[in-house]
Amino acid sequence: MKSTVVILIVITILAFFLRVHGINYYSYGDEHGHLYNALGLASGQLPRNFHRIALFGFYGVFFILGWVMGFFHNPTQFIGTFYSNMHLFYYAGRFFEVLTGTASVVLLYFLGKKMFSRATGLAAALFLAVSPAAVELSRKARGQALCLLLITAAIYFAYTAIAKKRKWPGYLLAGLCFGAAFSIRIFSAIVVVPVLYFYLTGVFREQRQRRAGFYAPDGPNLVEGLKNVVFNAGLWFFIIGGVFAFFISDPVIFPRFPARLSIMLANISVGSGETSMYLGSEIRGSLDYYLKEGLPLVLGYPLY
Repeated sequence: MKSTVVILIVITILAFFLRVHGINYYSYGDEHGHLYNALGLASGQLPRNFHRIALFGFYGVFFILGWVMGFFHNPTQFIGTFYSNMHLFYYAGRFFEVLTGTASVVLLYFLGKKMFSRATGLAAALFLAVSPAAVELSRKARGQALCLLLITAAIYFAYTAIAKKRKWPGYLLAGLCFGAAFSIRIFSAIVVVPVLYFYLTGVFREQRQRRAGFYAPDGPNLVEGLKNVVFNAGLWFFIIGGVFAFFISDPVIFPRFPARLSIMLANISVGSGETSMYLGSEIRGSLDYYLKEGLPLVLGYPLY
């Protein structure tokens, strides 16, 4: 037990070091949109996704710490510092991603431990800690690291709720995490797949156990399983929590959803890799894109 804790601490320190090292570069890309919207929430702007809300809260903590230490005397001076020393705010936003990315490593350990064993949890945490993609995404204030943390949390709460036989708080927490993650990146919808898998697996297992006492099990009853899905209160808590978190995180998405959806589908069809501001998608629509750019980046040489 003690050795497991020591190894987890070492993996966490490694994950933090790999992520925090290299955040002090000046190429900000589209990070400015995230920072401007997060700070603009104080003046009444509406958030574009949950990352902006969380980043706004982090900047609030940043201001309080600066005020206690004497760096900021009032909110006006704090905002003025953004224009006189903008890099400080970019680094703070990136440091928030470092923290959420490191937290994902720790949470993944507990998920692996709950589902399988301590050794599995440690292996999963180590792989995520040193993953080049995860490290790179945790160095930019764009919300991907937070999205990964929310996805992991959604799966963790969902699995816990299903393992405890329909405990609704777990379903609700899973839904809230899912909705918040979906507002940041649309590919977070993949969370629904393991949630339904965990649930249906449990339903079919219960069916076989009930039938075993009367006659030989003849396999899962899909109709009965679907009825359990439709009429299960826990899954409805998951859906309600997801919808609530999504629309709270992006209250302007509904009137603009059709237009943004058409843009996203157009980008997928041409494989341009463009992103939708409100849906926050990064879906690449062409296999040719991966063969020409994605795989060569990993392998180190062009395929053709």
